[in-house]
Amino acid sequence: MSITKVTGMMQTGTKGGDIPSAGTMVIDTDGDYFDITGTTGITGMTVAAGRRFTLQFDGAVTITDNAAITLSGAANFTTAAGDILSFIAVAANTVVQTGYSLVDGGSPVAPSGGDTVTQFARKIYIHDLTAATGTVALTGVGFVPQLIMFICNKDQELAGGIGFSTGSGANNWGWYFEDDSTETSGNANSYFSYYWSNTGGHYKSFAVNSLDADGFTVGWAKTGTTTGSYYIEALCFRFIAD
Repeated sequence: MSITKVTGMMQTGTKGGDIPSAGTMVIDTDGDYFDITGTTGITGMTVAAGRRFTLQFDGAVTITDNAAITLSGAANFTTAAGDILSFIAVAANTVVQTGYSLVDGGSPVAPSGGDTVTQFARKIYIHDLTAATGTVALTGVGFVPQLIMFICNKDQELAGGIGFSTGSGANNWGWYFEDDSTETSGNANSYFSYYWSNTGGHYKSFAVNSLDADGFTVGWAKTGTTTGSYYIEALCFRFIAD
């Protein structure tokens, strides 16, 4: 089902209580304007037919376009903090987006062969390889990245890697060079990795755990003893309709 983009927001009357994001999110009946908290993705909404309502998102939430939720451009959309979307329930538990107001001034409609506006930010991150396994939140990007390109190097030695990420898990892809003066090799993985191969059994790897409202979070896994610093340059992109 396709819809025509409508940029005007409908007027709302009563603000209801905050609603935590959920896979199937229940639209309460105490108002017609709600703040959506949390970052859980939304694939459905429980709402009576005929309801018109507006949602303001407090963070990055991915809304899935499907038979129960029709979004502008018929494509999934990830919100940023402050984004507002309005909907009408055309049937019980079946909603269609009717308007939007985005903090970046763009549009949730995916471009179709036209020009695009690309948001870009460069993030430099230096990681202490002696640190234990854990996560690191990197902020200051200014938006929710849709694509991250990584260029990595260990202590300006023959070790490093390149990689790409569009999210967590299998959405990470990397190719690394092992830290061994007699060998350079690589591998494609769902993580970006530094290996201390010439001592055997000592390595550390990282992957993107989440794409956040102002950047992203990486998770590190450590085996054995690793030393030095890992220099990471992250090129962050978001693509929006012009």
